[in-house]
Amino acid sequence: MTPETVRVILDIVAYYFCVQMSFSALVLVMGRVILGPYEAWVYENPRNLFQRVSTFCMVAVLGVGPYLNNRFMKFSWIVRKILLLISISILCVVCVIIYYVIKNILEMIFL
Repeated sequence: MTPETVRVILDIVAYYFCVQMSFSALVLVMGRVILGPYEAWVYENPRNLFQRVSTFCMVAVLGVGPYLNNRFMKFSWIVRKILLLISISILCVVCVIIYYVIKNILEMIFL
C-alpha cells in the first residue's frame, strides 16, 4: 500500500468524523429544523429494500446528533442543549483520538 493510499484512507476517516460532528452541531443549533429532513429519510420499520438502504445510509452518516438529541428529549430545553454541547465536545475528543489510533495503526502496518 502506498503512502498516497494511506493518506486517502485517513482523509475518508477524517471526513466521516467531520460530518458526524458538523451534523451534531447543526442539531444543537437548529434543533427540529434540521431534524425534519433527517426524519423524513429514516423509517421506524422499513418495509422494502429502498427504505432499508436509505435508513441505513442516513443513520450511518448522520446518526450521532439525532441519536443524542432523542436520548436527551426527556430533559428541558436548556438542559438538553447543555447535555448536547457536552456530548459534542466529548465526541470531538473521541474522534481525534480514534483518528490518531487509526493513523498509527495504518502507518505501522503499511509504511
